[in-house]
Amino acid sequence: MLGVKFSRQAWSSVLAAAAVFSLAGAWLFDAVGFSSQSLTPLNFVFSIILACIGAYLFLPVLKDHGPQASTIIKDVILETRKTLARYRLTETKKNMSLWDEHDPRVDMGLFSANVPTFVLNNEQRFLDWNVAFDLIFGHSATIKKGGHISAWFEHLDNFKRVAVRSQKLYGEGILPISDRERATYMSKEFGRMVFTKIMSPIIDRQTGRIVGWNVVLNINSVNKRELFLEKLYAAIELETKRIRYASAYDSLFGSYSAYKKVVDTHLDTHKDAERLLEVGCGTGAVTCKGAARGIKVTAIDGDVHMLRKLRDKKDINALPVRIIKQHPEDMKKVPENRYDGAVMMLNAHKYQDITTVFRSIFNSLKPGALLSVSALDAQNGLDGMYNGLRTSLEVNGKYEKLKHQFNQVVDFDQELFRRNAYRHVSREDLRALMLEAGFSIADEKSGMLGGCALMVVGRK
Repeated sequence: MLGVKFSRQAWSSVLAAAAVFSLAGAWLFDAVGFSSQSLTPLNFVFSIILACIGAYLFLPVLKDHGPQASTIIKDVILETRKTLARYRLTETKKNMSLWDEHDPRVDMGLFSANVPTFVLNNEQRFLDWNVAFDLIFGHSATIKKGGHISAWFEHLDNFKRVAVRSQKLYGEGILPISDRERATYMSKEFGRMVFTKIMSPIIDRQTGRIVGWNVVLNINSVNKRELFLEKLYAAIELETKRIRYASAYDSLFGSYSAYKKVVDTHLDTHKDAERLLEVGCGTGAVTCKGAARGIKVTAIDGDVHMLRKLRDKKDINALPVRIIKQHPEDMKKVPENRYDGAVMMLNAHKYQDITTVFRSIFNSLKPGALLSVSALDAQNGLDGMYNGLRTSLEVNGKYEKLKHQFNQVVDFDQELFRRNAYRHVSREDLRALMLEAGFSIADEKSGMLGGCALMVVGRK
């Protein structure tokens, strides 16, 4: 190429820079409205990257540096992944996801209303809903996130009128800016409920496009009003506690050495695993450390607030991690005979039906794979763990600063213990539950977490 030979490092830098500038250009095109379905930012970026790599592969200098070509390409791909994560362009823009609460296209204030509220994409499919909507309609097996709003219409007393009117309005290709209509519903728990359904657009603040719809159900009347308000306040209180619990968890446990040793013990148990399943992953202590070691980790949890903390962690998009939002007692999205190992870390007290959880894990594992389960000791596990955590925070001069968060986390965990049948799981209980699910006992450990926790390892 004009007689000039570049070093491997130079070509790596050139390709990485090309990827970054291509991304910036694609983002700019989309921001000013030049992109379309045939030229999306993602297509544009990867087209440029592939062109650069293709050009490099045919350069004569490759004869001298052939063995290093794969390394250069990997460097470019890694840099591109980090850049994509930085600009939050991993989600397609023709639709919308509320998975990332920091998505600049979404005004989360619209979604925090305490009246029943849900969010649709432009295909009229449910993306998410709040606790008030879940209280009224969440028991339905047909109303699902990702499902069409027509499934909700069928539960309304005046569903025919609502469905016909919606089809007339939204079937013409030109959507109205806002819409209001009456909806009635006969609840088994709260009696007849009458709503005013107000539908308003969610605007992409970068382009001004409509990317989804916010639907609020203003409550006109409820037969059993006091019961409904009592249940609603309790649901809002629980949701608030979950948000606070998730926001404080890493600040408290992130520097607790005894807790980190439990993480290491789990990962050492699965040191030969290529694919690992963490059930009840929380904010991802095992997930992140295992992925940093090169293990492909699938993390599953039913608490969206804990998962959002996991998704917000630095470089999480560059790690081999798949995150599934699903309650561990209902693991339908986890494939069978897939994983070399599974982890349940200090969360047995959070589930009402732990036998079902163990059976689902058993089905997901390959023959011979291990399940490691750590649990708080039956005698003083919860109190002992938090006494040790408080001592650690005090020794490190952090307790006064984190005292409020500490009390919130302790109170929430104590509430979980009071409600759950497995709050005092013993070694014998854990062994029996794992044997019932089909595992054989491969190993046992005690004295973990300052003597407050134990571990039992089962083999499929």
